[in-house]
Amino acid sequence: MTTSAKPGCICGQKSSHLPHQNRGDKINARPSGTAPFLLHPQNLNTPLDWRISELPLKGEWLNLAAGDGRYTQELLDKVDSLTAVDIDGVALKKLKAHVSGRDTVLKTQIADITKKLPFQDHSFDGVLCTGSLHLFSKSVLRKIFPEIHRVLKQSGKFVIDFAVDIKRQYQNPTAGAKKIKPNYTLRSAKALLETLLKDYNIQMYTSEFADDVSNIEEFGFITKGKFILVVGEKR
Repeated sequence: MTTSAKPGCICGQKSSHLPHQNRGDKINARPSGTAPFLLHPQNLNTPLDWRISELPLKGEWLNLAAGDGRYTQELLDKVDSLTAVDIDGVALKKLKAHVSGRDTVLKTQIADITKKLPFQDHSFDGVLCTGSLHLFSKSVLRKIFPEIHRVLKQSGKFVIDFAVDIKRQYQNPTAGAKKIKPNYTLRSAKALLETLLKDYNIQMYTSEFADDVSNIEEFGFITKGKFILVVGEKR
């Protein structure tokens, strides 16, 4: 992304456990599509947490692949209740520890988002999923999106991001630049998302991101690419 968006897992590591430094996530491109649930153009250059704060969020929300909670506080400041889901229980404990205030309306649930979600049909008014979806193959995404659809209420909202054209440049010059797999192109990802979200009114915003963790020994690379931010409403 190019938003100070903090997509938990743009660089191809496990959701939100990777430190994010020197991000440049600002959405500059004009949106495509039409949807009643939109970001205001004048605010597109602001970080994703600010953009979350300006969206008309309310009700019960689900944060999929929440990791250690990059957007938990922003969501809690807006919604009536929040359920954070991740396959990593340790990350969810960190998430709860980082929340200040309104923690009584926060629930956490260990679950694999590639499987059937442990919630009843039409349980949530909204779903947020950042930094993770681009890591999955098309066949897995075709399992994830129907589950999002199932647990969303009618006219439910969603906010997702999807990284594309990703390259990783290692600090060691002999390592060169490596592509992340799976690695979707901007065109293929847009086409796929439009198919998966055919039952939604959607708006897509596209831009670029750079994620620099080259000064951290265990990582030692810069990840660059493009991303798509999608906001929408279930028909």
